[in-house]
Amino acid sequence: DMADLPNLHEAAILYNLKERHSGGVPYTRVGDIMVAMNPFQWIDGLYSEEKKFFYAKNLIWQAQPKPTKPVTEENGNQPLATAASERQAIGYEHEKLGIDPHVFETASLAYLGLALGGSDQTILVTGESGAGKTETIKIVMNHLATVERSRPNWPESDRDMDSEHGSDTVNRVLR
Repeated sequence: DMADLPNLHEAAILYNLKERHSGGVPYTRVGDIMVAMNPFQWIDGLYSEEKKFFYAKNLIWQAQPKPTKPVTEENGNQPLATAASERQAIGYEHEKLGIDPHVFETASLAYLGLALGGSDQTILVTGESGAGKTETIKIVMNHLATVERSRPNWPESDRDMDSEHGSDTVNRVLR
């Protein structure tokens, strides 16, 4: 992961990308920027259901709403407990360290901001012709749809049953 490099310069970046690519690991990141290199082949297990679940579980399903006032028995608010805050509590400086870079990470964090944060999200995918932009977007959209369909213990009151797709979150993604 480029976030782990002690010195970020052109030679280190190119070497890191080459090593990750040759090892079948097409994703890395610098801060909030995900860098992907098209492996020009399908890598078994890279987009498995287990991976989808891992990123959804660690970046979405463990997140809870922030309390607006102190937690008491009367108001029933729960404190914020996310994988990111737990990682920070044990000493990670960057909230994503400890989780391998992956396009599912990007999609999960966008979903988190959309569904729980209530703010619109944008994922910018750019690259040369043949770089894999269309495939990446297909993977992102598939992950977003999977997360919405399978979120556990989500209150039915959070769904807009009058909407065309049965969920305000899905409708916001589709507009």
